[in-house]
Amino acid sequence: MVFGLFKRTYEGWQLPEFNIMDSHLIVQAIQERDSFVRADDVLTGPGSLGKYVFYESNDDFLFVFRMPLANFMNVYVHKRGDDGKFGKEDGIEIAQISLSSYKPEDHDVTYVKKGWWIQDMNGLFSYLINEMKQEDHYHFRHKIDVDKLRKLERDSKEKLSQIHELFRDK
Repeated sequence: MVFGLFKRTYEGWQLPEFNIMDSHLIVQAIQERDSFVRADDVLTGPGSLGKYVFYESNDDFLFVFRMPLANFMNVYVHKRGDDGKFGKEDGIEIAQISLSSYKPEDHDVTYVKKGWWIQDMNGLFSYLINEMKQEDHYHFRHKIDVDKLRKLERDSKEKLSQIHELFRDK
């Protein structure tokens, strides 16, 4: 891809399977939906102005969305440790979302680390865009289990009262 004087190349796995001009709907959904639990008092470190947790109980991992700036978000995945809890600072950065205040075509979603989570992130982000638009707009390479994601959202809301118990103290 060429933008002005700068050229940036992407690997195929780094590109999302949805229109990046809809990226603002992902950020909006994470900020507004009850299934994304604000966890500022539990998680510390960079991006502490806004952290939201989306819990996946079936696979024993959670996603943490940190927003150090209003138009920028880092996405981390945390795996449950042997002690049954998640570490506060041991997440792996897997994606970055940046929004342009002026032109939607300058929005960017980039997967920064290759792994099993890319398909899950594509599905989650596509689901959130569709839910915010309230339509089934996209056709995806991978089948998205909408019922599973809706159940996951309900389960995440129920974890709100247990958020402190999910993380180890240090």
